Amino acid sequence: MFRRGSTNGRTVFWALAAVALGLFAGAAGFLLGDANRRADGGSDSAKRPADRAPRVGVLIEGAIYDQGWDSEAYAALQALERHYGADVAFVEFHNAATPEKIASALERFIAEGRTLLIGHGAVFGPVIEATAPHHPDVQFVSINGPAAEANVVSVHFSGRTMGILAGAAAALMSRTGIVGIVSAYPDLPEVDGFRAGARYVRPEAVVLARSVGSWGDRPAGRAAAEALIRQGADVLFPAGDGFSIDVIDVARRHGRYAVGFIIDQSFIARNAVITSVTQDVRRLYTEIFLRARDGSLEALRGRVLDVKNGYERLSGFGPMVPKPVAEAVERLYEALRTGKLTEADLDAGGRRAS
Repeated sequence: MFRRGSTNGRTVFWALAAVALGLFAGAAGFLLGDANRRADGGSDSAKRPADRAPRVGVLIEGAIYDQGWDSEAYAALQALERHYGADVAFVEFHNAATPEKIASALERFIAEGRTLLIGHGAVFGPVIEATAPHHPDVQFVSINGPAAEANVVSVHFSGRTMGILAGAAAALMSRTGIVGIVSAYPDLPEVDGFRAGARYVRPEAVVLARSVGSWGDRPAGRAAAEALIRQGADVLFPAGDGFSIDVIDVARRHGRYAVGFIIDQSFIARNAVITSVTQDVRRLYTEIFLRARDGSLEALRGRVLDVKNGYERLSGFGPMVPKPVAEAVERLYEALRTGKLTEADLDAGGRRAS
């Protein structure tokens, strides 16, 4: 069962639709409560999981309506419930997680008898590591976090590869030769990748970067985007969660372009989003659940999720993207996917895929 407030599935649908239209100004008020609901708003008569299936609990750093990283976790849990009858629950932290709150959520899940606990982001890793030794019969998965304990498995998305593809697409589409990234934090691998990708396809490109200091600070994300445009950037890339919508909206309002993040974000502004770099979070959750059920979760330990194994991809290209630009970015993607071009080669300034 999902742990949420009294908001039912239909309300969530309209809330998400409003976000997509840029009208969901009251998002901050959509908070988690203590009541239980099914993911699809249905009744408790849903299909029950098989005896061997783990009961799942997920820690979500931001909010399920962010139209990115956290909303994909929510969609993945809905899919598990719908397709496998999984018993699933989550807690949203609205970007205010503390070690004490994380520990409390984990202990509550364990008290409920949940046996597969997933930290949806690196912030949960240290507390998961501290909690796991006390609960050897519980399986923990730390996404983008550490895993030294025997019952903790970690998997990592390759943020740098996403940055490379976004930087290349941005640089090739830029009229000014100036592109910008708005990141949650300055040391994210997406930032370095964005620089590398832009300069690989266009060595003279000027790459500007601003960080927000949070995955979900929407006003700060919007302000950073405005500042980059004032500095001449005409293609923006939001490497963050809650504020990605705002960065794309700023680009649209100024007649600039943007690259979407985590999911295909062209629905936000079809005339502004040139492409999106995506991560297949739903596929990951399905694999975690099935492996936990079948006893093969250990096979995921330390796995890097990237273009080579299909976990990171490009979405389609917008109608404003010239065919030569789209083909150049696709060639770069294929070169990285097949190993014809390594990131080390790219950094060394090897032959450009464009």
